[in-house]
Amino acid sequence: PQILFFLLAPSIIFIFLKNIWISENFSILEQHFFLMGIFIGCEGIKKLLRHILQLMFFNKSTALLEIASISLYCSILWIRYLLGYQFTLVSLITPFIISSLLSIFGIVYIMNNFYKQLSSENIDYKASLPTWKKIGYTRILISINQITRSLFSTNILIPLSSALLGFLEVARISFI
Repeated sequence: PQILFFLLAPSIIFIFLKNIWISENFSILEQHFFLMGIFIGCEGIKKLLRHILQLMFFNKSTALLEIASISLYCSILWIRYLLGYQFTLVSLITPFIISSLLSIFGIVYIMNNFYKQLSSENIDYKASLPTWKKIGYTRILISINQITRSLFSTNILIPLSSALLGFLEVARISFI
């Protein structure tokens, strides 16, 4: 359910903003809604896959991927700045999407290599397994929790606020 939400995030953001926040600033938001949706989707999928990788006890690989992702993002930003480009909403979010996508590909690569090493023999597991009803109920609760956390995290509130209020006001709010 979470992956479906993250894939539909651009459309959900557009519908939400168009129906709730109708103002003269909507045209600015309308121009960037798809980019913000991709931003949320990539980060959500990356977070989900990162948790799976951590549950597989690949903590060192996870940490190295995160360090590489942050380093790549900062490098892209500063190289663009040194080449004379100004910071805009698009120039801040696009490198983040690129680094998130590369992290997702890295996580999938590590998971695929691990999957190839697994045995194809059936293992007779005698412990009691949870029922499908319990698994489904747990997944629904986890999905609601993740969606709520994604919608009200600073990853979405700061770009939306900067589009509405401007970078100066968001900087003041973020500093406080």
